[in-house]
Amino acid sequence: MRTWIVAGSLLIMMLSACAPVGSATLHDVVLIDEEGAQRLRYAYGTADTLDLDEATYTLGDLVARSEVNDPFAVQAARLLDEQPFLLDTATDTFQRPFDVVRVPLTTDLELRTREALESVHYFDGTRWFTLARNVEANLTRSITPVPTTTPLRGDASLTPAEADAIATGLSQDGAPRVVATLAQTDEDATEAFQPAVFEADDPGGLDEYLHSVVYVQTDLPVDDATYRDPGQRALFEIAASGRQGVAPDQDRFALVNDAAALSAFWSEVQANALTPPALPDARFGSETLVAVQLATRPSSGYGIDVQRVERRDGEVFIDLVLTEPAEGAITSTVITNPWVLIRVLGIDADVVWFRNPDDGRLFAVARASEAPF
Repeated sequence: MRTWIVAGSLLIMMLSACAPVGSATLHDVVLIDEEGAQRLRYAYGTADTLDLDEATYTLGDLVARSEVNDPFAVQAARLLDEQPFLLDTATDTFQRPFDVVRVPLTTDLELRTREALESVHYFDGTRWFTLARNVEANLTRSITPVPTTTPLRGDASLTPAEADAIATGLSQDGAPRVVATLAQTDEDATEAFQPAVFEADDPGGLDEYLHSVVYVQTDLPVDDATYRDPGQRALFEIAASGRQGVAPDQDRFALVNDAAALSAFWSEVQANALTPPALPDARFGSETLVAVQLATRPSSGYGIDVQRVERRDGEVFIDLVLTEPAEGAITSTVITNPWVLIRVLGIDADVVWFRNPDDGRLFAVARASEAPF
C-alpha cells in the first residue's frame, strides 16, 4: 500500500511540474477580403508560455510596455516571442456575405446582404461611418452613412481595445473600405462563410478561447442602376452672421430648436457687442434654424460659405465650405470666431447633414436630440 501511495504522489508532482503556470486567453481575429485572409492571434493572461500548432511561444511583457509600433497591436495583449500578435495568411478567394456599392451623384451607399449581419461600417478614406446594425439576410437597402468614432466596438467577440486596433489597422493606408461581422444567431450561416483554413480551433490548455471574423470589402464600385432623383432643393437664407463672440472649443454644427435655444446662441455670438442687435425672427415648427460656429481662428480671412441646401426624406443637407485666407493674402492679425445662422424655409427637420460640395463627403451632422443650446 505504501508503495502505491508514494508512486501516486510522485506522479502528481510530475504532472504539476509540467502543467502551465498562470492563466492564458487566446483570441483569433480573422480578416477576410478579396485577396485572402489574415489571422491575428492575440494572447492575454499571466502564463509564461503558450503552446500552439506544435510550437511553444514565450509570453513576454505587455505590448504597452514594449517598443512595438504596429497599428494592429493591442496594448493589453502579451508579446508572443517579442511580437504583438501571431500573423498567419492565406491567399484564396472567399465568399463575402454582403456587397456595398456607391449610389451615383450622392454620398449614399447601397447594401446588399446574403446573410444576416451584426454590423456594417464604412471608412471613406478619412472618417469612419456606421451603415447598419442587425441587418437581415437577402436585403437591399440604400443607406446614408452616419459618422462614428468607435467602429467595430461591441461586434463579434472583440474587446473595445481590439476593435479600435482593427479599425486603426484597416484605415492605415487611407483607402476606402467596408467592414462587417456576421450575426451570431445563425450557426449554419457562420459556417458557410467561415474559411476552413482559419476556422475556430481551440488548441486546448487555455482558460478562454475566442474567435472573431471580420469581412472587408475594398472595391466600392459605382452602380448606375441605384441612381434616384436628387432631393428637392430647399429655400434658405442667412438669418445672421458675424466674426466675433464666444468661440466653442471646436467647430460646432447645431440645431436651434426653440426660443430659449435661440436666446442662448445669440448671447454667445453677441457677447462682445456693446449694443447687441435684436434676436432674429424665428418660426419654430415651420422652419429649421441651423447654427455654425467656428473655433478661434488666428486672423481675418476665415469664413463660412453656404452654397446649397437640399431636403430629402425629412432631413436637410447643407453644402458648406469653411473658407481660409488665400496664399499670400493680406490679413489682419486679429482673432476671429466666424459664425452663421442659417434659416431653412418650409421644413422643421430633426437632422441636418453638412456636405463638402466638391466631393459630396459628409463631414458633420446636427441632430435635434443633441442640440447644445
